[in-house]
Amino acid sequence: MNVFTDYYNRTVAYLPSVVTAIILIVVALIVAAIVRSVVLGVLRRLHLDERLSHDASKPANVAKPLGELSYFLVILLFLPAILANLGVGTLLAPLTGLVATLLAALPRLIGAALILFIGLFVARLVRNLVTSFSTGLDRYNARLGLSGTTSLSALLGLVVWCGEVVQDAGGGVRVGHVHRVTAADCV
Repeated sequence: MNVFTDYYNRTVAYLPSVVTAIILIVVALIVAAIVRSVVLGVLRRLHLDERLSHDASKPANVAKPLGELSYFLVILLFLPAILANLGVGTLLAPLTGLVATLLAALPRLIGAALILFIGLFVARLVRNLVTSFSTGLDRYNARLGLSGTTSLSALLGLVVWCGEVVQDAGGGVRVGHVHRVTAADCV
C-alpha cells in the first residue's frame, strides 16, 4: 500500500508542472500563429512575392516559408520554458544554448538582410540606369551577333548588376559575421 501512496503523491505533486507545460504549449501555439499571420500580412502588403519574381504570371513563393519560419522560431523560444516546467533538465542545456546563439545572432542577421535588400534595390536601379544610358551601343548588336531580346546595353546592365550584387553580398556577410556553425556552438 505504501508504494501506491508514494506513486499517488508523486503524480499529484507533478500534476501542476504538467498543467503549466500544457498552458505554455497552448500560449506558444497561439503566439506563434499570431506572429505567422502578422509576418504573412506584412509580406503580402509589401508584395514581396511579386517583387522577387522574374515572371509576372508566376510570383515567387517567399512569404509563406518566412511565415512558417517565424512560427517555428516562436515555438522554439517557448520550448526551454516548457521543458523546464516538466523538469527535463538534461534536454534543456543544449536547447538553451541553441536559443541563446540564435538570439545573439539575430541582430547581425537582420542587419545583413537589410544590407542585401537595399543592395538588390540599388543594383536594380543602377542596372536600369546603365541599360538606359548605353542604348546607343545597341547599334552594334548585329556586328556582335546579338539578336532578339538580348542587346549590348542589357548585357552591360547585367554585368553591372552582378558586380553590385557581389559587393552587397560581401557586405552582408561581413555585417552578419557569417561563419561555420557547429553543434559545439550550441552547448
